[in-house]
Amino acid sequence: MHKLRVLRESGGLNQTEVSRHAHISQIRLSLAENNIGNLTRKEEDAIRQAILQLTAERSSAVARAANPGLMEALEQIGRSPSKLKVFEALQESRGFSELEAAIAVLGRTYPGSRSREAMPNDRYGGRIASFSCGAVAAEGIEWVS
Repeated sequence: MHKLRVLRESGGLNQTEVSRHAHISQIRLSLAENNIGNLTRKEEDAIRQAILQLTAERSSAVARAANPGLMEALEQIGRSPSKLKVFEALQESRGFSELEAAIAVLGRTYPGSRSREAMPNDRYGGRIASFSCGAVAAEGIEWVS
């Protein structure tokens, strides 16, 4: 099976949405996935980028729907320029998801959190609640609690 097809299907995406997002015809994508036609390097890169963006959007939508406190947390963060700066930096420089960054910024004030058990495990093997403020300071960002 073609690597792009495996990647697309693992993201739960269909050819139509990927080809539209990548601005490549669905026929060209289908031919390439079935090893009948070839894509240029630029087209392959556009398809990979489209798959990454579409799956990130879906992941964010699922996180928002599954965690009602996330929308409230994002509103709290948006009202504070300094918290927003930290939130954005965590996403950009540390690769945190919306949820991970919101929990790191708001800590125990995250909506609905009563204890560390309410905080999900992060993908780095530890609890986000124990995220080091020093790491943020090392990035040149003022930590706001």
